[in-house]
Amino acid sequence: KCLTINPNQDTAWFYRGVDLGNLERYEDAVASYDKCLAINPNQDSAWFYRACCLALRNKVDPAIESLTKAISLNKEYQEMAKTDSDLDNIRHDKRFQTLVNSPVELSQ
Repeated sequence: KCLTINPNQDTAWFYRGVDLGNLERYEDAVASYDKCLAINPNQDSAWFYRACCLALRNKVDPAIESLTKAISLNKEYQEMAKTDSDLDNIRHDKRFQTLVNSPVELSQ
């Protein structure tokens, strides 16, 4: 309902993505995160949860790209990525290992 009133509310798109992800509607969740990020490209949570949804769908390359962006915006996601089971499908990727084990330089 919030989005019908104000479709430019990034937080509403983010929470819509969370709800859709919880319903295992991952493609729809990613589309909501994309809307959120089009409005606010620095929404670190959207990048992280987008990575999770993509990983759950075995979309390794875009999941790694989204996780990289999330970590560059907020280094706390580096630690979260080490244990979040949603990322299990990409954990084997060398890029993932490098990402979660390397020092983080935050975006400005």
